[in-house]
Amino acid sequence: MSNLRERLRARERPSLDYELPVGDVVGAQRALAAAEEDLRQALLRAARAATDEDDPGREAAEADVKAARRAVAHQEADLDACYEHIKLTAMPPDEYEALVALHPPRPDTDDKEWDAETFPKAVFLACATELTPEEWEPILAQNLTHAEREDLYYLARAVNLRLVNHALPKGSKPIPSF
Repeated sequence: MSNLRERLRARERPSLDYELPVGDVVGAQRALAAAEEDLRQALLRAARAATDEDDPGREAAEADVKAARRAVAHQEADLDACYEHIKLTAMPPDEYEALVALHPPRPDTDDKEWDAETFPKAVFLACATELTPEEWEPILAQNLTHAEREDLYYLARAVNLRLVNHALPKGSKPIPSF
């Protein structure tokens, strides 16, 4: 029993990673697609050259494949650099419930569980701890679109709800669909 208790107490709070575009994603995707096409072509040339051991272009074709692989890796890194990763970590359950209680539904509104105007932002600020709330405020107001803010607010609530998908077989790792 103590092993179970220790494992449960050692359990980390869930977290989600939100990829916020901060660079030219479309341009980086196009450059990556071009590099991948160059690699496909280099692989085809190398495969043709490999069938003929006397082909003088065989070494050059293999060098082209290596160069194309490096180009793909470089373009993948460039694409990754177009995103900033925002980690949202679930609050301890009692703190989450206390936050919900601080934002009760407003009368005469469609609010059901909490104040739909104030709670989503509050839970996001409590879960996105890589910056302080004071640092997040201008970013939320000036640098994010409405859709990006809503995505972040939704994910902050979702990570705290810790929903289990019973349709997944034991041992599967759920993939968030948000």
